[in-house]
Amino acid sequence: MKIKMMLILVFIFVMHTNFAEALTISGGVWLVAENIVSNDALRMSLQEIEMLAKSGEKEKAIKLIGKVREETKDKAVSMKDGEDLPLILDAMELYYNGLSDAEEATTLLDKYRERAKGKRYTAYKQLYQMLRKRYSGLKGYKNAAEVAKEAALYDPKDYLLILPLIDLAKESPKECGELDGFIKEYTKTGGTKHEELLLAAILTSKDKPVAKMMRACEWLDNNRSGSEKMLSRALPLIATLIDAKYPQTAVEYYYALTNLAVRQPSNEERLTIFAMAINERQKLITALPDILPPKQTEE
Repeated sequence: MKIKMMLILVFIFVMHTNFAEALTISGGVWLVAENIVSNDALRMSLQEIEMLAKSGEKEKAIKLIGKVREETKDKAVSMKDGEDLPLILDAMELYYNGLSDAEEATTLLDKYRERAKGKRYTAYKQLYQMLRKRYSGLKGYKNAAEVAKEAALYDPKDYLLILPLIDLAKESPKECGELDGFIKEYTKTGGTKHEELLLAAILTSKDKPVAKMMRACEWLDNNRSGSEKMLSRALPLIATLIDAKYPQTAVEYYYALTNLAVRQPSNEERLTIFAMAINERQKLITALPDILPPKQTEE
């Protein structure tokens, strides 16, 4: 009886979860046709665009997109995923054509801003992604970070939108700008305080060196039970906060690594974290023998 009930619940979950209905981009091809509800001719045209794009014939695909745009102009088109067809066609055309100028994506973002507001359109998010990648490719990391912030605020429930901002904060903290204020706005609109986002905020903060390191060490203590993957990414980043002008930053990190190691459970699963912390601590001692290990004060 319990198994039967479980199967019923799974069936209900699957029926109410639109796995196949959301607009997807696979292998660089926008899969739109499957979401057209009651227009066979339009569905066939979109399928042809997909086949052209898949075979690398982007110019023909773009030409056909223009034709579909004209044919559907001023017509209401129902789509299963709730996306907006005019927005999709414009964004898809830009995607296939290749973004050569940031203004192209900015123009479309402005054009559809009101229509896309609160809708979490996949096509609209793709415009943000194209614009961010364009800025990053030109090493305009400050602009890329601003676009990443806008994208994350557009759909704070989409974790994939916050990841580029976290990466920018790690790779170019100065250009990224401080994130403490952004996180307040992000969480207010429904975003989650992901631990790596909180670390990104520390890396980009305007705190003085020792205060910044102490924040990072507190983060490390709070996440001592975190995954090996997350901690392996975090330790080298925290190490960058060591400032030769402020030896205390090295001392604080030394103690934080010690605490990370000794507070690991004595089981095989956490042995890797223990070894990682000890290894990082030894690197510190080797690099700063005059400072580390800290000299114990006599009572």
